Amino acid sequence: MAPKMTRVYAAADGYIARIETHSLAGRYIEIAHAEGWTTKYVHLNNDTPGTDDGAADWSLTLAPGVRLGAWVEAGQMIAWVGDSGNAESSGSHTHFELDLDGDPIDPYLLLKVAWQRDRDRYQADIRDSRPPVDNHLLSLNEVIG
Repeated sequence: MAPKMTRVYAAADGYIARIETHSLAGRYIEIAHAEGWTTKYVHLNNDTPGTDDGAADWSLTLAPGVRLGAWVEAGQMIAWVGDSGNAESSGSHTHFELDLDGDPIDPYLLLKVAWQRDRDRYQADIRDSRPPVDNHLLSLNEVIG
């Protein structure tokens, strides 16, 4: 769940294999990745800002440069959250789907591992950017005197 017009990002490198509208999925895109993987981003925005009219131009659905066949990279903004299709009554969100060779895969464990990896990298970056403890203590000792 997310507010309308929240940015949606590609989960992995790949090319845009499908851009469509469906009665249930609403506006959605599919990205084809290496080794038979695909990701789908469903219920994207279809509303003019400030309305629930379902009449938005596709420029309010897809990020600039996102078109059929375009290459996208992991972390690249690709679209905006909406409530299209059968999400009109459930609230704005992006249904994220991960498929391998056409079979849906529960993305939870893969997303959890990716989140933990990124969290660990972030924490390591913070540790690496701190001054060494010894230098800090020396400065404190100099002040105390």
